[in-house]
Amino acid sequence: MQTGTWSEVILAGFTSTLFPLASIHAPLGNRDAGGLHSVWGKRDYGTGAGNYSLFLGDLTTQDNGTNFTCLATMHFPLDPSEVLAPSRVLTYYSAADGWSMPILIFSTTSVIGSTVGALTSGTPDTGDDYNVLGGTFAESNRGTSDLKVTFAVVSVASGTPKRQRFYGGVMEGVRKPIRKGMV
Repeated sequence: MQTGTWSEVILAGFTSTLFPLASIHAPLGNRDAGGLHSVWGKRDYGTGAGNYSLFLGDLTTQDNGTNFTCLATMHFPLDPSEVLAPSRVLTYYSAADGWSMPILIFSTTSVIGSTVGALTSGTPDTGDDYNVLGGTFAESNRGTSDLKVTFAVVSVASGTPKRQRFYGGVMEGVRKPIRKGMV
C-alpha cells in the first residue's frame, strides 16, 4: 500500500491466490482506528476453493493485552452570519460490550465568540438498538462558533469485536445573528 502497487499471495491451506480487493479505514472499535488496511479477495474464484469471509486480522477490543482509547471528534459548523449559544450535545452509539462508559469533551481550544464553559457528561441512556449520551455546557453565552466535541471511550477486555459503533451527534442551542462588537 505504501508503494501504490499490489502483490498476490497464496496462504497455506488456500487453493486460491489472494489479492487486495479493496482498501478500507479501520473502524472506531479497532485498535488501529482510521488506519488504512486491505481486504483480500480471491483472484481465481472458479477453482472450487469455496467462499471465504476475510476480515481485518487485528480487530480486537485490546491492543496486545492493553485497553485503548477510541476518540471521535465532531465539528459543528455554522452559517458565516450566525453564532450558537449551545446548551447541550447528544451523541448516539452502540456498544453491547467492549467499551467502558464514554464521556464527552469540549475540544475547541479557542472559540470564535463567547466562551461556553466546561462540558459535563451525563449518564448514558441505553436501549436495544442504540445508546444516547448527553453533555451540558456550564455557561450560557452570547454566541460562539468553531465548536468541536470529542466522544471518548476506553476499550475493555473480553469485548466482542465489531459490536461497537459511534453514529454521530447533534448540538442543541439558540442560533443568533452576528452583531457588531460581538466578536
